[in-house]
Amino acid sequence: LGNSLVTNNVLTELTLEHCGITDDDLRTLLPSLVANNALTMLSLKGNKLSMDGGELLGTLLTRRPDVISLDLSANRLENKGAEALADSIRTHRSLSHLQLKSNNIGEKGLCALADAFAESHSIRKVALWGDRK
Repeated sequence: LGNSLVTNNVLTELTLEHCGITDDDLRTLLPSLVANNALTMLSLKGNKLSMDGGELLGTLLTRRPDVISLDLSANRLENKGAEALADSIRTHRSLSHLQLKSNNIGEKGLCALADAFAESHSIRKVALWGDRK
């Protein structure tokens, strides 16, 4: 998959839902995701990503300013992963749709995200539910 992403310059949407992708898998795939200049929508819903995966996805957003939609629902990003994403969201110029449902994000992570959404000039739709209070 990684090699295909590097050479494919027309793939705009990639859905890898419920594939058992771990943080280590994402770490391996990250350079290819960054190298693919056409990709604007990524769904990693229902995988095994944790707070480290949130940090990796923050890196993806930083290095790919043209990503429009990101679905990370039903992972385990928790506060630390949400905070890493929030840091990237603040300055991202294109991300308009973000789904973070059921990621065990607590108050600290939710506050970081809320602050990032307030500073963002591109976020239009956010889905957050099923998280801790």
